[in-house]
Amino acid sequence: MGIKNGVVYTPIEIVDKILDLSKYKGKSILKKHVIDNSCGTGAFLSRIVSRYIDAFLKNNTKLNINEIKKHLETYIHGIEIDETSCQIANENLNKILIEKSLNISVNWNIINNNALYFKKFNNKMDFVLGNPPYIRIHDFDPKFRHKEFDFAKKGMADLYLVFFEVGIKMLNENGILGYITPNSFLSSSSGNNLREYLIKNNLIDTILNYGFYNPFKQITTYPMITILNKNKRNKTVIVEDYLNDLKFSIKNNDFFINKCFYFYRENDLNFLNEVFDAKKKDCGINVRNGLATNADWFYYNDDFKGKYIIDAYKASKNKKTKLFYPYNENGKLISLKEIKENNEHIYKKLINNKEALEERSLEDTNNWHAFARSQAIKDVFIDKVSINTIIKSIDTIKLNKINSGDAIYSGLYIYSSNNEISLDDIIFAIKNEEFIRYISLLGKNKNGNYYFISSKDLKNYLNYKFSYLEYNKIKEVSDESKFTRKEFIKQDQRS
Repeated sequence: MGIKNGVVYTPIEIVDKILDLSKYKGKSILKKHVIDNSCGTGAFLSRIVSRYIDAFLKNNTKLNINEIKKHLETYIHGIEIDETSCQIANENLNKILIEKSLNISVNWNIINNNALYFKKFNNKMDFVLGNPPYIRIHDFDPKFRHKEFDFAKKGMADLYLVFFEVGIKMLNENGILGYITPNSFLSSSSGNNLREYLIKNNLIDTILNYGFYNPFKQITTYPMITILNKNKRNKTVIVEDYLNDLKFSIKNNDFFINKCFYFYRENDLNFLNEVFDAKKKDCGINVRNGLATNADWFYYNDDFKGKYIIDAYKASKNKKTKLFYPYNENGKLISLKEIKENNEHIYKKLINNKEALEERSLEDTNNWHAFARSQAIKDVFIDKVSINTIIKSIDTIKLNKINSGDAIYSGLYIYSSNNEISLDDIIFAIKNEEFIRYISLLGKNKNGNYYFISSKDLKNYLNYKFSYLEYNKIKEVSDESKFTRKEFIKQDQRS
């Protein structure tokens, strides 16, 4: 096992699971064309050859050596860009012949080529099975013409998205594709074109979601198995939830919510629909990303003193420090001349580190002493709530009321633009099990069974709590009837 150029070698139990879900087994696979278009050293092809031989021998009373040799050379295909891997794959397939006691020499159809531009197999395959490379396209090859592929035109695309496109093109009109890939395409902006294509063409047959379980010990992405069927007759998707040992079906594309895929049971899908529908009723809650200096090592220091130094809170750790803040209360950048006049120590530190600060990615390269981005600068002088973005349970939510004049970085902050919703109410709306349920259903997995939540995700949820559920009306009643926040949350629960 190992990683090379985005290649992740596949455990045998995963290979067998994909073959089973793709129905590549038994008599029906005979005389059916199958390909692994990124076959590596032959993990998938070895199991494919083994199953094909077993099916052939079981369904032919007399062993015809020449016939089985012809079958293996005709119906089993592989493509691999690395020449050495191709050679090893051939050797591994020959080992299967020895294991099956077949004294034949097979000219395996494993082609040393780039599958992305190899069109010989297009529209001809009954099965496309494999584990495509996982690597950001921009890290793969700067000269790669990824814009030629529809599934790689948006966002920070990954190479596996392109292999979905390549694999689908290889399928014949009844073909089945079975891949294990990262689950990021379910909601990422880069996966948008793939999702729309799968929905439009009704291709999704089966999903096996591993959740936090990762069978690949050497990588940090979270995988899932996707089975596509070009001859699908209904709009039902079979879902296997690995961690919870569940199997259920979803009908009529109900999993396609807010242009993303959510493969959950009906009550969870209904809950997500309610949350996402609430974004149409903006309640005046704003959620923003904290300050971005691109040089935290310079701007944050517990020992900073003097003018232009303010308190700052690291939302991810809920930790307080000092920040060199070269802006006035209106967010206008302070000149180097003023800094020199009012805080000579900071000025000298700036000059000594000028070269490093100039190397940052800056919105305005003319102002090398400014923060890298303008985000959050104008909101320093308002009251707000800070929150971390990596969350596992209620106990891991780090919420803190931050006073006007104090800054937030490494996380998100929240405030109400119309001041109708207090910071205490915002905190209470977040710190409950319903919020944990919401972020878990978003499915943005992180190491250690944690979830990631974006500013957009959090704003959707707060709109749901305060606008969709008509919190303000409830609050008016509470002024007269002493309706407590505890009762408010209890009434709001959706299960």
